[in-house]
Amino acid sequence: MQIGIPALVQALAVPPAGRFGKQEAALEGLVWLGALVLATLLIALVALYVRKRFLRRSEVQTPEFTLDELRKLRDAGELTVAQYEALRDRMVQDR
Repeated sequence: MQIGIPALVQALAVPPAGRFGKQEAALEGLVWLGALVLATLLIALVALYVRKRFLRRSEVQTPEFTLDELRKLRDAGELTVAQYEALRDRMVQDR
């Protein structure tokens, strides 16, 4: 018994979408919906991780002294004028 090419192609062909039952179609839809939810959660977790890393890097360090405190140290003679100007310039530059 020989099978002709058209019969072989027809036997190997994927059945059209209409041949699936409603339950199989609903199950396939639920699988895709679950995959979409998982992908969304994964993307959200990666975004949160990246955001946390960037925020940690961009934290502004508070200066150890304010300009008023530096002026008082200079006026009290604990800092030279050159030291005061260098520290003041560094504080202004860091902002």
